[in-house]
Formats: sequence, C-alpha cells, structure tokens
Amino acid sequence: MDIIAHHGYAMTAVVMFLASLGLPLPVAITLLAAGAAAHDGLSPIAVLAVAWTAGICGDSLLFFGGKYTGWWLLAGLCRLSLNPEQCVFTSADSFYKRGPQTLLMAKFIPGLGMIAAPLAGSLNMRFRKFLWLMGMGELIYSTVWLSLGYVFARYVADAARWIEGAGHAVLIAALLLAAGYVLVLAFF
Repeated sequence: MDIIAHHGYAMTAVVMFLASLGLPLPVAITLLAAGAAAHDGLSPIAVLAVAWTAGICGDSLLFFGGKYTGWWLLAGLCRLSLNPEQCVFTSADSFYKRGPQTLLMAKFIPGLGMIAAPLAGSLNMRFRKFLWLMGMGELIYSTVWLSLGYVFARYVADAARWIEGAGHAVLIAALLLAAGYVLVLAFF
C-alpha cells in the first residue's frame, strides 16, 4: 500500500499498460489500492486519467498488433491460458455473437480483456470505432475499481496491513500458486 501512496500515478500507469499488453498483473487490486490512496492524498481524477490513458495505450498497441499479425498474436497470447485453443475460439465466438459492443465489458471478463484488442484488430475493426468502444470500456472498468477503493479505503488499508503482516506466508502462497500454474501449463 505504501508504494501506491508514494508512487501511485506511476505504479498505476505501469500496471495498467503492462496488463493491457497481456501480462497477468493484478489490475483490480492496483486500482483498488490507487482508489484508497486517492482517499488519502492522490487526486482521484488524475488517477483515473492515468489509468485510462495507460490502459488505452496498451490496448491500442495490441489492436495494431492484431491488425498486422492476425491470429498469430492471438495464439501467442492464448498460450498463457490453461486451454489455448478454447481461449481463441471462445473469445472469437463471444465477439461474433455480441459484436463490437463486447469491448465495453471485455475488461470485466477474465481472459477476454487480454485478447479483445488484438481480436478486434484481426477482425479489421475501424480504429476509431475500436478506440471509442474500448476507451469507454476502459473508463467503466477503471472507474468501478477506483471508486470501490475510494469508498472502502479503510478496509483496503486494513487488508494491506494484514497482508504486510503475513508477509512471508503470502509471498510463499503466491509463489506456490504461480509455480502450480506454470506446471499445469507445461504438462497439461
């Protein structure tokens, strides 16, 4: 929590940008912490602007990556999932059923948020339409999590203190979960 309080804008921007590029980072937790930090000093509007800008920049890069590499980029991103084939086909099916409006809620759906931008690019969506829909989706997603962090700042701070107090146990649990995930990807 201290790192968000001291480097809130930069930390939020880095996590949002890298997560938009497909890295599995804790975006919701970062936005909750940034919202809580906004309750105690950071500007809520500035945090929202930084989160939105960083997210939409990463999404735009993936959009153009999808536009110029097609399904190759999607297949590469889906290799991180437990079932790569299902990842591509389920996301494409969702996009075909609901159309471009899928981009409005894509960030709330695990997996789809990561590949919605390159999928839109590979399906030759116009960039202006993509930017409008994905920008609105990114704004909704960021606003929801930042608002929850702001409203429940006291509870977020309590949870952060508890995790900090548990320190090594939480770190070991997270490392074991990550190792298990890598093992499942490697052997199944």
